[in-house]
Amino acid sequence: QAELYPDNVAAVMNERQLTYRELNERSNRLARKLRETGVEADQLVAILAERSLDMVVGILAILKAGGAYVPVDPDYPEERIRFMIEDSGAPLLLIQKHLHEKTDFVGTRLELDDFVWGDRGADSEGALDASNLEPISGPLNLAYVIYTSGTTGRPKGTLIEHKNVVRLLFNDKNLFDFGPSDTWTLFHSFCFDFSVWEMYGALLYGGKLVIVPPFTAKNPADFLALLGREQVTILNQTPTYFYQLLREVLTDHPYDLRIRNVIFGGEALSPLLLKGFKTKYPETKLINMYGITETTVHVTYKEITWVEMEAAKSNIGKPIPTLRVYVLDENRRPVPIGVAGEMYVAGEGLARGYLNRPDLTAEKFVDSPFAEGEKLYRSGDLAAWLPDGNIEYLGRIDHQVKIRGYRIELDEIETQLLKIAAVQEAKVLDRDDANGQKQLVAYYVAETRLAVHELKEELAKQLPGYMIPSHLVQLSRMPLTPNGKIDRKALPAPEEAAARGAEYVAPRTLLEMKIARVWQDTLGVPQVGVKDNFFELGGNSLSLMRLVQAVYDETGIEIPLNRQFHNVTVEAMAFGEGDLGLDKGGDSFIKLNKVGNLNVFCFPPGSGFGIGYRELASRLDGRSVLYSIDFIDDAVDYEAMLNRYVDEIVRIQPEGPYVLLGYCFGGNLTFEVAKTMEKRGYSVTDVLMVDSWIKHTLTPSETSEKELEETLADFDEEEKELMSNPLVRERVHRKVKATLAYEAQLINSGTIPARIYELIAKDSEAFRLEHQLPSWQGATTQAYADYRLEGAHEELLELARVDETAVVIRDILEQVKRQIEAEAGVLHGS
Repeated sequence: QAELYPDNVAAVMNERQLTYRELNERSNRLARKLRETGVEADQLVAILAERSLDMVVGILAILKAGGAYVPVDPDYPEERIRFMIEDSGAPLLLIQKHLHEKTDFVGTRLELDDFVWGDRGADSEGALDASNLEPISGPLNLAYVIYTSGTTGRPKGTLIEHKNVVRLLFNDKNLFDFGPSDTWTLFHSFCFDFSVWEMYGALLYGGKLVIVPPFTAKNPADFLALLGREQVTILNQTPTYFYQLLREVLTDHPYDLRIRNVIFGGEALSPLLLKGFKTKYPETKLINMYGITETTVHVTYKEITWVEMEAAKSNIGKPIPTLRVYVLDENRRPVPIGVAGEMYVAGEGLARGYLNRPDLTAEKFVDSPFAEGEKLYRSGDLAAWLPDGNIEYLGRIDHQVKIRGYRIELDEIETQLLKIAAVQEAKVLDRDDANGQKQLVAYYVAETRLAVHELKEELAKQLPGYMIPSHLVQLSRMPLTPNGKIDRKALPAPEEAAARGAEYVAPRTLLEMKIARVWQDTLGVPQVGVKDNFFELGGNSLSLMRLVQAVYDETGIEIPLNRQFHNVTVEAMAFGEGDLGLDKGGDSFIKLNKVGNLNVFCFPPGSGFGIGYRELASRLDGRSVLYSIDFIDDAVDYEAMLNRYVDEIVRIQPEGPYVLLGYCFGGNLTFEVAKTMEKRGYSVTDVLMVDSWIKHTLTPSETSEKELEETLADFDEEEKELMSNPLVRERVHRKVKATLAYEAQLINSGTIPARIYELIAKDSEAFRLEHQLPSWQGATTQAYADYRLEGAHEELLELARVDETAVVIRDILEQVKRQIEAEAGVLHGS
C-alpha cells in the first residue's frame, strides 16, 4: 500500500508514527541487510521484540527478504524463549537493544532500533537502499512459525505459508468490508495468531494500525480512552478481555467510541454477556469467529444478534470462504444434526504441519475420506451441527472431565453461572485436592460480594449435585495471559482464596484447636477458622468420612454418618451434636436435593443407609425434593421404630398428602410405614416400589455373616473406600445387621389405600417367576400400575442405570402431582 497511500499513517504508537512510505523504506533497508546475511526463501528468522513499531518493521523486513518470522515474546520465561529459538534452528535473531539479556542466543543478532530509528535509518550516511526488493518467495513459501502449547508440555511450531494468510483476507466471497478508512488495534502478542489478523487486516487494506502499549492493554479504562482518542473502528478481542472492557463501558464514562466491528476469537464466547453492550451500541456489529492456529487464525464466522444472546449457546456460525468443516465420529464418519462429534477442518487455510514434528503432523493432519489427496486438521474440539447449518461449539474434548464416574462438560457449568444476574465472568476447572482427588473449582467475577451457599443453591436449580463445584472463588478480575486469554496458572488455589477471602475466626479453646488441626490435615489447607464451612473449603463425602475418623481419634467426638448433608463447622463440632443440626433422638430424614414442588420420602434398602438415593435425587432436582433416612436401629421395638419414621415425616411436612418410595427392602419398609401413617390418620396417596417384592414368609432370624458379606458386596466403589475407615466400618456393620434382622422377621400383610407404582428390573422378572413372588397389586385398595426398568437390580440407582431409572420415576411423579392437584381441586370445590 506504500504506492497507494504513501503519506497516510500506517502505524502509530504513543507519540511515534510511521507513514506507509516510511514503513516501506525502513523495512526495505532491513530486508536488504537480511539478504546480505544469507536469508533465503523459507529461512526462519527469530524476532524478539516488544509490541512496537520496531516489531512491525522487523516482521515486514523478514517477509520481504524471503524469510519466515518466528515471533518470541520477551515476557515469556527464559527457558521457553531458549527452547523456541533453539527448536526453530533460526541462525539469525532480530532483537531490540534493551532485550539482549533475555536470551543467550549465540548466532547473528541484528538490533531493530538501528534500522527503524538509528544509524541505519533514512537520515544516516551509510543507510541502505530503501527501494523495493525483488521477491524470492511465493504463495507456497513459509510466512511465519507460531509456537503453541503442546499437550505434552513441549511447545510446537506451526508452519504457515503466504497463501494461508492472503486468502484469509482476500477471497471472492469476503465477509468483511475493510478499507483504508478503518483504524485497527494491534492488541495481542505477536506470538498469538490473532495478531496476524490485526496487523495484516490493517496494513493490507491501507488502514491505520494503532499499537497498544502493554501497560495500556492491562488497564481497561486506559484502553477504552485509546479507542476513543484514535477513533478505532475495528476491534479484535478475546472474550475474556472484552468482558473486562464491558464493565467499564457500561458505567458512565466519557469515551467516544466509533467501533463498527467487534471481532471475537481465541476462546469460547458467552453471547449472554453481550446484551448490555448491544443495548448501548446497537450499530456495532458483533462477530464471533472460532479459530485455530493450524488453520490460520479463523475458521468460522457468526454475527451475534439478539437471537444468539437469548439462546445463550456458543454458536460459532458457518465456515468462512476457502475452508470446510466436518463434524465426525471416532471412525471419521459424519454425525447427524444435533449429535456431538470432533470438528475437522479442510481447505486453503491448513498449515504445512509442525516444525520438526513429523509424528505430530501425521497425527493431527490426516487424510480426508471425502476427497483424494486432501488433508483434514483434527481440531480436538467438540461441536454439533444446528438445524440451520450453523455450528454449536461444545468445548474441548479434553475439557470433558470425569469426577467420581461422571463425565462433566465444564462449559455447561460456566453457562449456568453466567445466568446468575450478578455474575459477569466465569471459568470452571478441575483441580486435585490435598488427597489427590479431582474436584470442580469455579472462578467468577461479580458486581458485588456473593455468598457461596446462595450461588450453590442457584446452580442446584439447574444442575445435578455432582456438577456443583466444590469451591466457588470470587475474583476482582480474571488473570490474563499476554494473548488476552484466561491465565489458568494464575488462578489461585481454592484453599488460598478461601484463606484470603473469608473472615478468619481463630480457635478459642483447646478442643477447637484440635479439630481445626484435623481439618487442616484432612483438607490440606493452611488455615481453618472455627466458622469456616467444611464444604466451602472443598470438602466432599469422601473427605468427610476421613474427617469423621480423624476427629474421633483425636477428640472422641463421634459424628453421625448423615452429617455430610448438614452445615459443618469447627465451632459446631466442638459444641457437640446438638449444634450440628441433629436431633438427639437419632436418625432423621436428610434432604438430598434442593428444589421441587413435591416431597418424596425414601426408605433405606438392605444396606441400611439412605445415601444410596443421592444420584436419583440429583436427577430429579427442580421437580421433586427427595428425603432419605437411614434404618433406625436404636428404637426399643419395631413398632416404636415405625412411629419414629412417621414422626420424622410429619416434622418435615406437617400435612398430607404424602408420597413414599422404597428400593429393594426399602419397599417392604415403606409399606409398613404407610400402614402406620394410615393408622395415625395421615393420608398416603402414592407409593413407589422400585424393584421390591412383597414378603409373605419369614426368613431365619439370625443374620449370617454370608448375608452380611453379600449386602456389603453390593456397595459401590466410593462406599467400599469408606469401609476402610474403622469407625465407618463398625457403624455400617451395625446398621446392616439391624436391617437384616428386621427383614428376617417381617411379613407384609394387609392393604393400604394408596396408589402403588411397581417398577421392575428386567433381570428380576425371571427371579420373580422362579420363586413365585407376587406383585404389590394385591396390597392396595386403589390403583396399581407396573413399569419395566432397564438393567440389573443392583444397577438401578447406580451410575450405570440411574439416568434411565430417573426418567421413569420423574414421569410417575409428574402424574402423581397432577392427580394430587386434581383431587385437591375436587375437595376444594365440594
